[in-house]
Amino acid sequence: MRLMTQILIYLYALSMLIGALTSGIMGELSLPLMVVNLGFALLLCLTHFSRWFFWSGIVGLLVCALLNGLALNGQITLTYFIGRLLFTLAISALYVRFVQQPSQKKRLRQKSS
Repeated sequence: MRLMTQILIYLYALSMLIGALTSGIMGELSLPLMVVNLGFALLLCLTHFSRWFFWSGIVGLLVCALLNGLALNGQITLTYFIGRLLFTLAISALYVRFVQQPSQKKRLRQKSS
């Protein structure tokens, strides 16, 4: 399950990279917004190296969803954002359950005791 979760995270990051590049090239997103999207997607790609990359990337992409909605539609579509939020929560739960390093889990348990 750990491998499947990691693959899901990388597929999500890759789709966000492709989406940001495509929208930027087509002129739908401004250059600064495209760079922010790319940056957070790249952070998510580096999840293997640090859990901070995961959390920064996943939260950053959620914020980018709001900014992209404003840039592309002039408004935030609530149903779209709720869908992205639920997807983010699902990936985060899988990450915490299956990917987070055992030593990190052990430290978290010791702090809560």
